[in-house]
Amino acid sequence: MPKDKPLKLPAPLSRWYANDKLALALREHIESDPFLMAQATLVDSVQPSLQGLSPDPEQRATHLAWLAGYRDAFRDLKRLAEVSPRPEEDPTKNMIEEWSHVIPPSRLPK
Repeated sequence: MPKDKPLKLPAPLSRWYANDKLALALREHIESDPFLMAQATLVDSVQPSLQGLSPDPEQRATHLAWLAGYRDAFRDLKRLAEVSPRPEEDPTKNMIEEWSHVIPPSRLPK
């Protein structure tokens, strides 16, 4: 995808949802077979198993944190791929940025 102009970071969530083409393009990628296979491989590689459980609590916690991180990332990508109607008022105005970074406007409390 050619870039017309450099992306200014941090990019606000409202900029993402202002362009439905971005969500549709992302949806194409995350529904593709290579992406789904990569997702399944990553999640499967960190699934807890009897052989893979360490007696060390710190190592177990790190292992489960990786699993949670993968699941969160994939869930966030799916949320970004949703096209939703934009309300007239900015729904993230009164929300803490930490919690509003991937919530589509249609799912935000009113």
